[in-house]
Amino acid sequence: MAIELWDAVEQREDVLAGTLTDAVFAANLDDVVAGSAPDVYKTPEVFFANTFPSAGLRGLLEEALGRVGGSKPDSEPVIRLETNLGGGKTHNLIALYHAARGELDPLRAAEFMDPSLLPAAPVEQVGVFVGTSSGATSFPTLHGISPRTPWGFLALQLGGGAAFERVREDDERLSAPGADQWHEIIGGRPTVLLVDEIARYVTVAEAVPVADSTLAKQVTAFLMSLMEAVASEPRAVLVLTTTEVTEAFGDQTEQVLAAIAEAYQLVARKEFVLRPSDEADLPRILARRLFASVDPNASQPVATDYASASSEAFGRGADLPERLTSGTWAGEVAETYPFHPDLLTVLDKRLSTIPNFHRTRGALRLLARTVRVLWQATVAHCQKYLPARFRHCNAGQRDCCDIQR
Repeated sequence: MAIELWDAVEQREDVLAGTLTDAVFAANLDDVVAGSAPDVYKTPEVFFANTFPSAGLRGLLEEALGRVGGSKPDSEPVIRLETNLGGGKTHNLIALYHAARGELDPLRAAEFMDPSLLPAAPVEQVGVFVGTSSGATSFPTLHGISPRTPWGFLALQLGGGAAFERVREDDERLSAPGADQWHEIIGGRPTVLLVDEIARYVTVAEAVPVADSTLAKQVTAFLMSLMEAVASEPRAVLVLTTTEVTEAFGDQTEQVLAAIAEAYQLVARKEFVLRPSDEADLPRILARRLFASVDPNASQPVATDYASASSEAFGRGADLPERLTSGTWAGEVAETYPFHPDLLTVLDKRLSTIPNFHRTRGALRLLARTVRVLWQATVAHCQKYLPARFRHCNAGQRDCCDIQR
């Protein structure tokens, strides 16, 4: 007997209720740090339950935590996450932030990384800078101090007022501190530094003059000195995010990349570049977020039925694309289940080219609404054509009016 979709998937209540606001789809690392993010990002247990462990995410957690925990000392000190807008960079930073603070449950850790690389205790120093959240010289007050620069803000997070004193003069003058100052602040302690959307901040900083320079140039110098210091600190890691240079802030992204390249020439190392998610991860990411569960045994029978139906139709003279009659079609269907392969192609290859359609984030937003509308339509059909049975069931539930059949 053919497997019905309603039998194989269990919907999430927030999807069916339509309570997923746009804010839920746009992760913000600053909000997570401040404790003001939606529960799906703020609460580690909920966050990891809704997160698919892509190869990129596993690589990030293993490289970064392996280095700061001392179990993988050969890991690169600087990791750059690169993808298009909405491609999962910030989501991966949030995962690393929670894990670095000791909030990745050891019982769940094996799903996301090699559990032997998870540090035995929370990382001692964690600093976060998000380039889209601050003005050129305005940052949140910490420890009674209002910093004016990213370096002042990070120093306060790592070591409070004592660390800030090491860069106070540079913060006041808007001039980049040197690598020696970062060595003093890090001090050989386990340290994770997360810098998100730095190119956007560089855009704002270009308008601020600093002597015969600009704040943007000082930010470039700051990145170079920070990378130089982190590279020689065996228990420290710096993770940066950049968009592709063809997208928003492309010129500033190139400026950041040039600074990274120059810094690595100085320390004779290479950066480690990760893509937060690959094309093959998209169906699993979408399924993990949109459905409470998907029957793992359903994909293959459904794929076989699709392939058989295509072959039969072709045999009767139907004009079908070659891929639908090849030996690979069943594999494609199984790989993307419960979504049709062509739906994901449209989302990932066509709609994602629209400027405001941010890849995974845009796909989630669109599909969440689609799932809700389809479910409502099915319930409405049940209510109209099977009113007797409908009166005896809890409207909106999965088994309402034997809805799965």
